[in-house]
Amino acid sequence: MSLLISRIIRRQRNGSLIEGYETRRAENCQLVYEKTSPDEFCRSVGNIASALYHRLGIRKGDRVVILSENRRQWLKFFLAVLDLGAIAVPLDVDILPERLQYILENSGAVAALCSAQGCFDRCEPLRKIKNLILLDSERTKNVVSGPTTYNFQQLIEFDLWEYPSEVEESDPALLIYTAGTSGEPKGILLSHQNLAANVEGIGNRINVGSSDNIAIILPLHHAFPLTVALTALTYNASVTLASSHKRFSEIIRGTSPSIIIAVPLMLEKMQRGIFKKIAEKGILFNLTFLSAYRLIGWIHRIFGFNLSHLIGSQIRASFPGLRCFVSGGARLSPQLQVSLHHLDIPVINGYGTSELSPVVSVQPFQEDLFYSSRYYLNHAGECGPLLHNLEGMVDQGGCLLVSGPSVMLGYFNDPGLDSRTIEIRNGRRWFNTSDVVEFRADRSLMILGRCDNVIKLNCGKRVSAESIREKIRLHPLFLDAWPYAAGGDSTQDSIRAAVLLNPDELSKLGLTEADPVEKFQRVGLEALKIIN
Repeated sequence: MSLLISRIIRRQRNGSLIEGYETRRAENCQLVYEKTSPDEFCRSVGNIASALYHRLGIRKGDRVVILSENRRQWLKFFLAVLDLGAIAVPLDVDILPERLQYILENSGAVAALCSAQGCFDRCEPLRKIKNLILLDSERTKNVVSGPTTYNFQQLIEFDLWEYPSEVEESDPALLIYTAGTSGEPKGILLSHQNLAANVEGIGNRINVGSSDNIAIILPLHHAFPLTVALTALTYNASVTLASSHKRFSEIIRGTSPSIIIAVPLMLEKMQRGIFKKIAEKGILFNLTFLSAYRLIGWIHRIFGFNLSHLIGSQIRASFPGLRCFVSGGARLSPQLQVSLHHLDIPVINGYGTSELSPVVSVQPFQEDLFYSSRYYLNHAGECGPLLHNLEGMVDQGGCLLVSGPSVMLGYFNDPGLDSRTIEIRNGRRWFNTSDVVEFRADRSLMILGRCDNVIKLNCGKRVSAESIREKIRLHPLFLDAWPYAAGGDSTQDSIRAAVLLNPDELSKLGLTEADPVEKFQRVGLEALKIIN
């Protein structure tokens, strides 16, 4: 496989790009779908690249910002930037103005693609950029003044001229800035080889093909949905882009995707929504459904057959054509994954980090394994084996180190951080993820937590504080929990937890603030016994 991802995609002639977005006419908000054919898509990419080179003077190595919600134009522009050998810098469309100012200065960006939503409240930092391309020029032409402005449509209609494209596999392609919750954002520099290797690994693991339609609900400025979108285009699949998650259900019903990219929070909301609708159908229906749901779980555990289709046919009808959800971006609890499986909603779990382009591992999906085995029951909450082109090892502290073609080039303008996260062993570069892991059966990866959030017991066992917290929060009595080693020492043999109690549940038990602490402790301990 050639490792210039933009060239691979431009050679494809199957699949299409579908965008679902809202349009307001008078007082009505309608959902509109627009479809782009492969030929039109590739022609647009070439025209944009020509315009960027000849009209804006974009050259190899230049940084170009993308500040827009999910759109077809987003991906066209992104691939045009890569085809020139320039470096794309995708940003959150709702980024704070001061953070945008820092990134524009830190990256040295010479141009930016900006939608009307991206321009809102960010005029001051955008005025300082050399070239500004407006996606919604009729709504923003009088908002931003200062830089040279262009209408995106002019780039699309630019006649295709020759432009030099001397791009090497090792050249940087993508600069992703992390959220930077502690301190300033840090830029992660990924090469063409990084992206192409990750695309190949993902496509190989989840068997993406020309019959697939992959729905991208998450914002493309994140590495996870962006790489999955590139995977779909590379393997001749179709891509459905949603500009907003607000009408997620309608977009799914209107486009019938076979694979849906999600984060655990979306799946939690979906699960709660399903049980809420069932509860609304009355006590008798609710009790009957819950009894059947529990029976299906029991049969699956004892006999290895998942009979979820017997109760989940109506639920599954909301997702026509669905093969599976792919969860990433945060930890997926085993309980949630199993619950959705017993509602006939297949979910596979993955793990990654932007520094690794970003996917490190993902569970495979096979329908026969889903319905006729305990595979997903036994591996619930795990993240599957590492992609075929990556290698992993666990250091003495239990942290995962990963080596392979997906390891980033480095942090932008921060060689000191590189030296703290990338280790050279036997002439190979290994990235330290700072995640404590275990390799389970079939080399399936289980994430225990961050290095600074894992409790080590004297017996040598490592316990994830996050997994304990999740388990405690399953009980309605507890709103939240903070596990810690007894005595504050991280190498003790017992674990305690500070908990936040639910006042509504306490009132049901007849407890008030006037009651002694011992009574609360007794109720809490009884609840914890039920959880265990």
